Amino acid sequence: MRVLLVSGSTRSGSANTAALVTAAALAPDGVTTALYQGLARLPAFNPDHDGDLLPDPVAGLRREIEGADAVLFCTPEYAGTLPGSLKNLLDWTVGGGELYGKPVAWLNVAAANRGLGAQQTLASVLGYVGAVVVEPACRHIPVDRSAIGPDGTVTDQRFAAGLADTWAELVRHAGSGGLLPRLREILPRFLPFCPTKKRYKSCLAITCGLLGPIACSAAHQTSSYRCTALRARLAITRGLLGPIACSAALSYACRAYRLPSTLPAKTLSWYTASPESTAPPVR
Repeated sequence: MRVLLVSGSTRSGSANTAALVTAAALAPDGVTTALYQGLARLPAFNPDHDGDLLPDPVAGLRREIEGADAVLFCTPEYAGTLPGSLKNLLDWTVGGGELYGKPVAWLNVAAANRGLGAQQTLASVLGYVGAVVVEPACRHIPVDRSAIGPDGTVTDQRFAAGLADTWAELVRHAGSGGLLPRLREILPRFLPFCPTKKRYKSCLAITCGLLGPIACSAAHQTSSYRCTALRARLAITRGLLGPIACSAALSYACRAYRLPSTLPAKTLSWYTASPESTAPPVR
């Protein structure tokens, strides 16, 4: 299991970064960690560059998130909310969708009764991008600067004890081998052509919906795009009512994305017109 550690602070000597360095040092057996260090190098979010012009630092960020089984955040609070640098990072993940269905948790190391604004905003943004917040793994464990040792780790045993609980919950959830990660691994083998990335994720969600009520729940998490895909998500969720409703959801999504009205069950081959001519309308 691989966990990406993301600090919301760009300051040297940050208690938030120290907390994550400690988390890496105390990671349980079977868990590998990677501390993301590119926060300060990310350019300001620009929708015009969220495509073929994707900046290299952003492409690297998306690869790191995609390659992780879970993400653990630790962020300070600035002006009652998230630091702009971390919000900028999260903005860059919306178009790529790498956080959709990904187990996430956070540590709040601010003093008692502090950091709530950042915590609430982080929860809101992660919910918007479709991440799966593992609530039992989220902890508020205050860290005093005097507790940071010369090696950059937190020496307070109370922090270590709280961190052990965080790891236990995150590993239990992310390492349980849920349906969505399995579908993400298997289904692309049956989808040789994807006209657009957004359409691919919606088609993936639709296929999940065909597998039954449990898969419908996973599809609901995956297809969290706005506009037409959001409507497809609602239609897929109605698949929980039975096969007929699920079939109607598939038919609706096919019309919305200008896919063939019938999809061969064996091949799942998709419409192969150019992305420019078939992109869904922006509403």
